[in-house]
Amino acid sequence: MEAARRKKAIEHEIGGLQNDTLRFGLHSVKSEIVGSHPLQSAYQSTKEVQEQMKRRILVNTYGSAFPLKMDLDRQMLSRLNEFNIKRGVCYLKNLKGILNWKQKLLSLVIHDATLGNGIQEIPIYHDRLRQLQIVKCRVLRISVRWCPQLETLSLKGNSMAHAVLNCPLLRDLDIASCHKFSDAAIRSAATSCPLLESLDMSNCSCVSDETLREIACPCGNLHVLNASYCPNISLGTAHVDSSQASQLRGHYFCFHGSNIS
Repeated sequence: MEAARRKKAIEHEIGGLQNDTLRFGLHSVKSEIVGSHPLQSAYQSTKEVQEQMKRRILVNTYGSAFPLKMDLDRQMLSRLNEFNIKRGVCYLKNLKGILNWKQKLLSLVIHDATLGNGIQEIPIYHDRLRQLQIVKCRVLRISVRWCPQLETLSLKGNSMAHAVLNCPLLRDLDIASCHKFSDAAIRSAATSCPLLESLDMSNCSCVSDETLREIACPCGNLHVLNASYCPNISLGTAHVDSSQASQLRGHYFCFHGSNIS
C-alpha cells in the first residue's frame, strides 16, 4: 500500500492526471503499483532495503525509541526557517544533513565553531537560503557555489585563506578581520558578485591599492565600502577610488585607520 501511494520520480501532470502515454504507459492498476521503469523500481526497492537495514541497526544498538526520536527531530528541523550553531565542532556530514533536511531554511548562523576536520573544504549549497553568517570559525576553505537566493553573507573573523563564491543575488558581503585572506582571494570574492552593494573588508591586512582598483569596475552597484584599518591602502588610491562615483555609485567610503596621511 505504501508503494501504491508513493509518487513517481518523473511527473508530467496536466489537471492532476499523467497524460504522457509514451513515458508512463496506459493507466492501469499495475502502472500505479509498479514504477514507470524497471530500473526505477529496482532503485527504489534497494533504497528502501538500505533504509530498513540502517533502522534495524539503530534499534539493535540504541533501542527501539531512538529511530522514532530521529524522525521527530527531522520533522521539527524541516519546519524551521532559522538555524544557529554556536561553538563546538560541526562536522561536514552534520552540516550537509542540516542543509538537506531543512528545505525551508532561510537563515543559517554558525558562530565560534570548528568546521570539518580543519583541512577540508566546506561546501554550502541551498536553494532557498537568503542569509548566511559564518563568524569566528576555524576553517581552511569555504565554497558557497549554489545558493541562488543568497543576499547576505558574513565571513567575519574566520581563519580561512580562501573562499569560492557563486551567488548571483548577493548584495551584502562582510569579510572583515579575515587576516589570512590574500589580496587575490578578496578580489575574486568581490568581483564574483555582480549585484554587490555593500562590502566590508576592514582590518584585512592584505587589502592593497590594487584591490580597490580591481573592485571598482565589476562592482557597479557598490555604494558602501569599508576598508578601515587596512595598512596597505595609500592616500592617492583612496582619492582616486572615491572620485569614481560614476562607476561605483559611491555613497559611503570608510578608510579610517588606514595608512593615509
